[in-house]
Parts: sequence; C-alpha cells; structure tokens
Amino acid sequence: MFSWLNFTRFADPGFGVIWLYWAFLWLLFFLLLGLKRERLGRYTGAVCAIQGWVTGWLPALLLLTGSYTALAGTVAVVLAVAGVVAFAGMYPVLTRRRDGVAPAPESQAAT
Repeated sequence: MFSWLNFTRFADPGFGVIWLYWAFLWLLFFLLLGLKRERLGRYTGAVCAIQGWVTGWLPALLLLTGSYTALAGTVAVVLAVAGVVAFAGMYPVLTRRRDGVAPAPESQAAT
C-alpha cells in the first residue's frame, strides 16, 4: 500500500521502489522465521545487507546532496532493475546445499 501511495499520490517512484524492497525483505523474514524455511537463511542475510545500503545509504546521500528530486525517476528504474537482477541471481547460489555440510533439518512444530 505504501509503495502504491508513493507511486501514485506522492509522485515519488524512488521511495515506491524502496517500499517494494522492504516488502520483499519482510516476506523473506516471514518465510525464514515464521515458516522455518532454514535454507533461506544465507539468502535473507545477503538481501538484508544489500538492502541496508541501497534503501538507507543511497537515498540519504542523494537527499543530503540535493540530487534526489532531479534523479527520482532514474533512481527508481535503476533500483528496480538492479534489485530483480541481483536478488534473482543470488537465490540459486545462496540457497543451494553446500558440499560437505549436511542440510539443516526442517523444523517441525510440536503437535
């Protein structure tokens, strides 16, 4: 909803994409912590680390230097494309089983 508001009502596509980034991260935390999908642990950590820089440092730098308003559309497109490419590319690498390490057993809720 907040992403949609930024795209439509506030005319701020940069923060619209940032809200989509955070929604994706919250989904990963739900899958990892709520549904106990242990194999997503490394992937979620990598996504979290990247998003900390991309959604915190980069917009802050642009806002502090006064460049954000002029570059909002460009920032939105670059963040969207880079996010899809990076996160999709990392998924198969960081979720596969490592050689020599037994897979973590999937936790089952006590019945």
